[in-house]
Amino acid sequence: MDTFGAELGIEFKHQLEGGHVINQEQVKVLTLGKGVNGTNLDFSFRNKDSFNFKAMLELGETFC
Repeated sequence: MDTFGAELGIEFKHQLEGGHVINQEQVKVLTLGKGVNGTNLDFSFRNKDSFNFKAMLELGETFC
């Protein structure tokens, strides 16, 4: 949480971490640029005003 706050440039007055809930070995972080059908998965802040329904469907199909 300390590095997350530093990246955002803010200090959290209260922090709650549930380390007993899941082990680090049970978490995997990945990035996806394209879905299973080749559609670009760009959900960046710069695209927040242009909802891409095709990309949302592609994201759902990728995880199913």
